[in-house]
Amino acid sequence: MKGKKRLFSVIIALFIIIGFVWWYSPVSLMTNVNPEDVSCIEVTGGNSGGVFLITDTDTIVSIVTNIQNTPLKKSKVSIMYSGALYDLSFKDPQGNKVYNLIVNDGSTIRKDPFFYHDSTESICFDLLEKLEVTARVE
Repeated sequence: MKGKKRLFSVIIALFIIIGFVWWYSPVSLMTNVNPEDVSCIEVTGGNSGGVFLITDTDTIVSIVTNIQNTPLKKSKVSIMYSGALYDLSFKDPQGNKVYNLIVNDGSTIRKDPFFYHDSTESICFDLLEKLEVTARVE
């Protein structure tokens, strides 16, 4: 009986260690998306409610590679949260959605079921703000 309790304790400890390693491991988003396969990014502005499209190939590649190369860590569970500053839908040439995520600020992305934090604050947030202002003027 003592052996079974010890084995059970070891298994529980391993699950806890594996859980901590999984939670604190760096995460990369959009790893399965080739930037050249994205023809359009549909952006919904959470503050304005307006929608604008990003169709410039260089800008699309810049945004996709920025997100792919940003070192992220899980920060909390995003279930039961609503609202977004920028909701990005990445679409292929046929108009099919290939990826979707939310950029809340320069250091936070929401890809359900988690919020991800970037300690370098290098997410393309400033570029999205500029593009939204430009879209409103046009």
